[in-house]
Amino acid sequence: MNYAQVERLARSLPGATRKMEFGPAPVFRVGGKLFLVITLDEHGRPDGLWFKVEPTSFHILTQLRGITPCPSMARAGWIALDGLKRLKPGELKARIVRSYELVAAKLPTKMRRELGIAT
Repeated sequence: MNYAQVERLARSLPGATRKMEFGPAPVFRVGGKLFLVITLDEHGRPDGLWFKVEPTSFHILTQLRGITPCPSMARAGWIALDGLKRLKPGELKARIVRSYELVAAKLPTKMRRELGIAT
């Protein structure tokens, strides 16, 4: 999986939006809530990802090399990957989709319906 594929996946999710934020990194939201960030190096090239995981996954994944608690968002169950090779492509895809699902599940029912998200 490469960064273009990550972006396509994130954009394909119902109600997902992309905006350049965080100086300027590609940030993906659903219902205004963050679910994925593609981090950039000092030259503006993609160099990692931030996304939300479940508490059990947080503890397991952050024990792996190259996966750390996300700066300033670890309390909320976010992890930081230093590249895309830390997880197998299928697992990475599933984790991105799960991050989206975790965030979307907290949206009001009416908003989920308006965004076309299955309830």
